[in-house]
Amino acid sequence: MTTRKTGLMLIFLALSGTAVAQQKDDATLISRPADVGLIYPLSTNGTAAAQYSNRFSLQALAGVSGAVQGSAFAGIANIVKGNADGAVFAGIANLIGGRARGGQFAGILNAVKEDVTGFQAAGLVNTAGSLNGVQAAGLANIIRGKSRAVQVGGLFNKADEARAQLAGLVNKAGKVKGVQIAGLLNIADSSDYPIGFVNIIKTGDKSIGISTDETLNGLLSFRSGGRVLYGILGAGYNLKTDYDLYAVQAGIGAHLLNSGRFRLNAEGTQLFQMDLKGNNSLRYTLHVLPEINLTGRLALYAGPTVNLLIDYSDDKFTGQTDHYFWSTRRRDHFLGAWIGVAGGLKFML
Repeated sequence: MTTRKTGLMLIFLALSGTAVAQQKDDATLISRPADVGLIYPLSTNGTAAAQYSNRFSLQALAGVSGAVQGSAFAGIANIVKGNADGAVFAGIANLIGGRARGGQFAGILNAVKEDVTGFQAAGLVNTAGSLNGVQAAGLANIIRGKSRAVQVGGLFNKADEARAQLAGLVNKAGKVKGVQIAGLLNIADSSDYPIGFVNIIKTGDKSIGISTDETLNGLLSFRSGGRVLYGILGAGYNLKTDYDLYAVQAGIGAHLLNSGRFRLNAEGTQLFQMDLKGNNSLRYTLHVLPEINLTGRLALYAGPTVNLLIDYSDDKFTGQTDHYFWSTRRRDHFLGAWIGVAGGLKFML
């Protein structure tokens, strides 16, 4: 690491230490119209910068203030010991020891000790005590208390209580009042509307099942979700063809009706079929599946399906059914639709 980079890091760490000190009440601070400088304490407020509340702050590198009541700009970091009301911009980090009202915008990190009302946007991470507004981060959003608005994270969101979460990989929360959308996994104590491949919800359902359809695709599937929405992951093998044909399934389902031992479910799935020799197809299916609970943990389901096949091989997959009600052939693939039937057994975990 170069001497210049080492020096900047030491300055940043030293300034950060100021932010974790006990914050002052805003009423005890001296109000100033502006603080302009290079880096703490080389500014118009000097070494007493933490005793002032600024309406405007402009620091070439990093600055310290007791509070912000307007706007603050820094090339590297804004370190506010108390509250920040207004817009705070930093090239790397905004560190706020009290609450925040308005917006915080940082290239890497926004960290607010208490509650946030407004908007946080960071290149990597946002953290707050609680949130009433929106968090958007390239990597992760972390709230230690309640979130009464929306978290949007490139990889990960966490909150004790959330209204809505959208993450590229994982959402984790206690109680979710709205929707959870994750590229892979949703975790919650209570969440009725999770959308993800795997959903671990304490008040929801998890099941492992076996199923087949009119083309004799045998599938082993895992379903998991909340009281309304659930995710589907499966894999299997076609038992009809005289050659090896493998399948991977993913989808989303909804409990349309839940009355004692009877349920009515709707599912939308995508089935990727392959022979491991370069031939593959995609099958999109809409299922309507009445379900009856047989023993408390074991359930039987079956119902009609509407299917659309996209075959990218030389008709290797088109022969699985002869009941197309519509079909067409394009230059490099075949399209065909038909009505079928599917059913299976599932065991509640």
